[in-house]
Amino acid sequence: MTGWTSALKAARDGSSFGADTVVITGSRWAPGDDVEGNLLAGRAGGSDSRRVRHLLPMTFRSFVSATRQELALPPVTHPAHLQHSDVADLLDAYRFDVDGYDLAWQHYLTFGGFPRAVAEHTRVGAVSTAFVRDLAAWLRRDVDPDASIESIPLLVEGIANRATSPLNVRRTASDLGYGNDMFLIRLRRLVGSFALAPVTVPSAAGTLRTTPIEAKWVDDRWRSDAKVIEARYHAGILATKSILDTTNAAWAIPAPLVALLLA
Repeated sequence: MTGWTSALKAARDGSSFGADTVVITGSRWAPGDDVEGNLLAGRAGGSDSRRVRHLLPMTFRSFVSATRQELALPPVTHPAHLQHSDVADLLDAYRFDVDGYDLAWQHYLTFGGFPRAVAEHTRVGAVSTAFVRDLAAWLRRDVDPDASIESIPLLVEGIANRATSPLNVRRTASDLGYGNDMFLIRLRRLVGSFALAPVTVPSAAGTLRTTPIEAKWVDDRWRSDAKVIEARYHAGILATKSILDTTNAAWAIPAPLVALLLA
């Protein structure tokens, strides 16, 4: 709602409401509102701690720390350095725990990383339908607020069904009933909200390209699946179910370990 920060400022400055301690929560605020000026300047106590926090989905690392404390966590690696030789040496220490990471990853994918979803699944064994609908509504607002209610679930499902291999944009747009330009716009908005590899990212050494990653949920015979990424990029990582092999141009690394290396 536009103007909500101004309304709170007026209440704080001109009524007894200003003597109270207030925690303001919500899924978003209008980008034109002056949050810093209206809500924080002289109105947020004297602490130097952060006063505005964005509640984002839990990373897989945070999820493992909270739910699987018996699993060791590899250090975070820059996404452009995932195929350095020191990463190969590092991964050998986790070779005999791949099944534990696999089970943790499947649980993480079952109910997602939003704290509310994790709490609901822990408490009752499932994520509520109401929260799933809320997530769809937020994503629709970010990607295409003028589209129909069912458009975003269909778009995400269509991309997800094709996400384990390099995406053919023109064919996917045709399959999903989009014009090519409109599909590219929506795809860029999804990329802006999440991430796809390889992309250009900053580093201490300057701008670098991330290591190409392709996902194949396999636990054997992975070399034929790696041919596509090797042919296109001459390197890369195949995120597998449980295979760990760093001896070829494309490496096989279990998907949960890839996620832990990235964040």
